[in-house]
Amino acid sequence: MSRRLSIVLFCFCIATVFWLLIALSRDYPTKVTFPIEYTNLPGKKVIVNDLPDSISLDIQATGFRIMAYSFTEKRKTLEVDVAARLLSGRMIQSEVMAMPTKVFASDFNKQFGPDVKILGYQPDSIVFYFSDLIMKRFPVKLDLNLRFDKQYDYAGDIQILPDSVDVSGPPSIVNSLSYIETEILRLDEVKSSIDTDLKLKQQKVLSYSSNKVRLKAPVEKFTEGSVSVRIQPLNVQTGFSLKAFPDRVQVRYMVALSRFNEVKDHMFDVVINADGLELERPEKLSVELVRYPTFLRRLTVDPEKVDYILRKQ
Repeated sequence: MSRRLSIVLFCFCIATVFWLLIALSRDYPTKVTFPIEYTNLPGKKVIVNDLPDSISLDIQATGFRIMAYSFTEKRKTLEVDVAARLLSGRMIQSEVMAMPTKVFASDFNKQFGPDVKILGYQPDSIVFYFSDLIMKRFPVKLDLNLRFDKQYDYAGDIQILPDSVDVSGPPSIVNSLSYIETEILRLDEVKSSIDTDLKLKQQKVLSYSSNKVRLKAPVEKFTEGSVSVRIQPLNVQTGFSLKAFPDRVQVRYMVALSRFNEVKDHMFDVVINADGLELERPEKLSVELVRYPTFLRRLTVDPEKVDYILRKQ
């Protein structure tokens, strides 16, 4: 019984092999896809529409050929020389060119060989929409989302290198720009200086003189400091004198540790404004901090208002 079953299975396998060979020798329709790369774009023109990144072909070939092509052969990227095609393509309008994909038949036949028949192309043509190319220079804008560690902050000016880039593209888009933004940089618990490259946000029809910038930002630990500053009267009319009580205020601030000893009282100007006091006498005058070192952060004045005496001399 087992011998008979073995014979039956053997015959079945032989029959299956012959059936498969016969089936694969027949022609079948199928679809294959080629990637496209566009090269040699015209120097004073820009393509403003989305172009297909591949061409699909409807072909007819034997099952053996289809299997061999699908599993063993690498599809070669088809290069489209746009400038050359401008000379040989069909111009629908002054800024539009249509190129039938069948012009690449010879390229496809080289890869397929004579035993493959091409039945159709998808898309059947590639349409180029052109626009004039202009160039302008725009500042670079940072897109930052930084969270500093406790007591840390910027300790100086942020540098962007370069701080502006040349932008080329269609006039309708370039003229609408006011800056070029970087890709977002997210950092948490920042407690050291930043020195990194940032890519610029890309737009399909625009090209930049540089696709990235260098960001340099000094970061340090900050500490609290204070200084006593004398109040200066401002806008006192001739024939009057103005005196504040108290005549000094405490200016508190946050300063980078490396610059703590640089801060002196003569670097601050604190004033009270006497303008209009001859007509109206408020109970107290507000204290204004009008000059201070730019490297300080979170400045406050104590007290914010003071008593005063305005005397006629």
